[in-house]
Amino acid sequence: EWHRPLTRIAEIIAVAGITFAGLIIIVDMGRPERVLNLFIHGRIQSPIMWDVIVVSTYLVTSALFLYIPLLPAIALCRDVFTDKPKWQRWLYKFLAMGWDGNEKQWKIMKRATNILSILVIPLAISIHTVTAWLFATTLRPGWDSTNFGPYFVAGAFQAGTACVIIAMFVFRKAYNFEKYITEFHFNQMGKLLVFLCLIYAYFNVNEYLVPAYKMRGAEAKLLNDLFTGNMLHIYWGVQIFGMGLPALLLLFKRFRKPLPLAIISLFVVTGAWFKRYLIVT
Repeated sequence: EWHRPLTRIAEIIAVAGITFAGLIIIVDMGRPERVLNLFIHGRIQSPIMWDVIVVSTYLVTSALFLYIPLLPAIALCRDVFTDKPKWQRWLYKFLAMGWDGNEKQWKIMKRATNILSILVIPLAISIHTVTAWLFATTLRPGWDSTNFGPYFVAGAFQAGTACVIIAMFVFRKAYNFEKYITEFHFNQMGKLLVFLCLIYAYFNVNEYLVPAYKMRGAEAKLLNDLFTGNMLHIYWGVQIFGMGLPALLLLFKRFRKPLPLAIISLFVVTGAWFKRYLIVT
């Protein structure tokens, strides 16, 4: 029950993030004018087609998961904001879908939300796994890894949780939501972030330990660049400030207060961005 005030914030972030993920597919193609070919001549053997399928499915599910619980609030706007422009009143009426709050409507809404909340879990895992496969199915040093699927899932959950914490802090300050988003919520999210940082650290060890033990060929050159070469500052900065130090600090309750937790989450998100920069570049 404790996460109830945070779910809408999390879903807004999910829908926004998946929208950008869809746009990134066009960037990945390198030829935006050919985007329609994915739908007209799409081949299931192509990893980028897997991405189109999973992103589209996740976008629809996340949008429904955000929209359906909003129906009572939209209906409230429809009934209260009678002084708004005509187009806005029409929009509230259209989006409310005839909601009047009867018992049958509440029952249908709760059932639909329960189904979507279960469905969204394998979809969330699959979208980050498929993204990882786009890299892992490419012949390039550092990417030829069976670890990439769970590695990307763990990284996405860690960065996503940090994003929610930052949004919690901003919403709490901007709208005076101190009664709804309390220090208890930040404390709980801080504990969750510690757990996810440790899981991500485990996959990072898996990612680098095996090739580092062998130190052969192109993988050896890549690891030398990361550990002691040109990328040394970014690599160790990500490991220490984006993962290690946040996990250590958040073990102490004083750092799970709103402001310190939001600052630590900013470091986690920044570290996540530089981590992706290292993977791609």
